Amino acid sequence: MFGIGKKKNAGGGDGIDWPADATLDDLITLGAYRRLNGDDIAAIVDDVAVAFPKFAGRITIFGADWLGRVFATDDAHGGQVLMLEPGTAEALEIPAGFAEFEASELVDYPDATLAWGYY
Repeated sequence: MFGIGKKKNAGGGDGIDWPADATLDDLITLGAYRRLNGDDIAAIVDDVAVAFPKFAGRITIFGADWLGRVFATDDAHGGQVLMLEPGTAEALEIPAGFAEFEASELVDYPDATLAWGYY
């Protein structure tokens, strides 16, 4: 929906040796997770605000996944990470701040955070 997070390669059968225990660098390199830069964020911030008006003006967008879900910190709740799912219009709370999300949640729970098993 927001034009980000599109897969570069299809999972399985494509000759890629998918790591079983992926590191953060693996997740980024393989395209499952993307840190967004200022231009990326500027391109989607208005769409995210329309799709999730409850969070407009109180979140800081920082990443996206291959499914087009957007990750942001909720400034109104101490920087807790939100996973914004445009397909269902749901905002899921992840019990971590940005640093813990990248260091632990993505790496320890890639299926829950990135649907890694389907990638």
